[in-house]
Amino acid sequence: MTARLRLATVRAHLETQIFRAWAVDGRGLALYRISFAAVALLVLLPSSESLWTLEYPRAAITPPPGLMPLMPEILYSPWLVGALHALVAAGLALVLVGWRTRESSLGVAAAWVLLLGVGYSFNKIDHNVVVALVPLLLASYWGSAWSLDARTERPPAAMPPWLMAFAAWILSLLMLSAAVPKLLSGWLDPTTGAVDAIMEQQFLVHGRDALLAGVARNLPWNVGLELLDWGAVVLEGCFVFAVVSQYRLRFVLAAALTFHLAVAMSMNIAFVGNVVLYALFVPLGALSARLARSPAFLGARAYLNRRSTATVVCGALATLTPCSLLLAYSSTWLVDTELFGLPFSLWTPTLVVTAGGIVGALVLLSRLRKALMGLRRVSGTLLFDEDCAFCTRYAAWAAGRMRRATVLGWQSHPGLLEQHGLTANDGMTSSWWVDDHESPIGGERTIARSLIAMTGIWPLLGLALLVPGISYASAVGYRLIAENRSLMPGGTASCRVESARVAER
Repeated sequence: MTARLRLATVRAHLETQIFRAWAVDGRGLALYRISFAAVALLVLLPSSESLWTLEYPRAAITPPPGLMPLMPEILYSPWLVGALHALVAAGLALVLVGWRTRESSLGVAAAWVLLLGVGYSFNKIDHNVVVALVPLLLASYWGSAWSLDARTERPPAAMPPWLMAFAAWILSLLMLSAAVPKLLSGWLDPTTGAVDAIMEQQFLVHGRDALLAGVARNLPWNVGLELLDWGAVVLEGCFVFAVVSQYRLRFVLAAALTFHLAVAMSMNIAFVGNVVLYALFVPLGALSARLARSPAFLGARAYLNRRSTATVVCGALATLTPCSLLLAYSSTWLVDTELFGLPFSLWTPTLVVTAGGIVGALVLLSRLRKALMGLRRVSGTLLFDEDCAFCTRYAAWAAGRMRRATVLGWQSHPGLLEQHGLTANDGMTSSWWVDDHESPIGGERTIARSLIAMTGIWPLLGLALLVPGISYASAVGYRLIAENRSLMPGGTASCRVESARVAER
């Protein structure tokens, strides 16, 4: 019976993580659609690896096993490659304005993968193929707001949370597939410098000497480069552990964005595709709500509402498609200049990675600030359920070890839960930590915060409970204890509170 209860608890926790925690705001997803199409049109597509194939002879075509050997040879002709490029650009323009979003997204995914397959036939692997599959994943959902489709009586459906969870797991497995070969190929061998070798290759062979490449190459930091070898593997491997929590995943994404910025500055390698994929998991709902209230957005929406669908569609095609093709074939997106006496290439991929890296660094600094404030700000209140004997014993134990924090039973203080936006059901199913600086914290993070507020070595244990991987195990453990607290030391039959999932059944 106990084993069955534990299995039900773990299953309920997984269901919450998959079907509730990954809910996506429709306007936030629409903002991602617009950003994705704009970056793809003006950055990814113009710098596509497939255009260089026009300069190679037909004898260089050696498609590996897969879809491309089945394609006719005419696919590699210059005019057809250009037609595919134009088709992808036109499809992205339609995705941006949200006209027939589902059909446009599917068309973009098919044409873009085929275009990248041309470069793949010349033995060039383009990792943007993962980005090209994003429209396929979101085709039926990201046109639900801020689109021409939203004008109709039957706009696209909302995206189910499990699909976002699926995308997060796919991203984590892709990053793991990059970490495993490094582990197996001697990347971490201290007698070799993998990052140092790549830096020298980019500088000497490919002539990528812009930004801080020359400075980084001449610095005597062998130990630092070896740390980068290990850091790259650890960062890529962390995704598969952080993906079980949206909060942890965003922390790892911020670290990855900062890492990509360092790579772009020192090696001139811009991982734009990674930045585009990471943006899918950024909480854009709050940002989209602010944009929706801005005068510029209100004015643009009023202008578009006065225009017919045909006018907006034709305007987007006539403006964005030629612009993308012009950037692709004229290389006007690359401007060489100097910055503080250093060579600097005003290259749009670098600008995108720089913007993402700045955001990632700001998020990390914000998290660090909160962590430091959490250690210094020991004031707060632990709310517990007085009807639970086990909870009461923990509260009494914690109260004797806290410095300035307080411990209160919410039943003895009517209106205390409502004051912090909580309900009686919230109080019965979880303990809560509240203060004046952030939203109420529940579950295992309440225990972690209460430990941090104690004296002695207990703050270290509280910080350990917040570490990715350990935090997930502590979340499952907390739910096991909460749903079986009547069986814990000091518990009684009156302590038993069935979860909402069990109550429904």
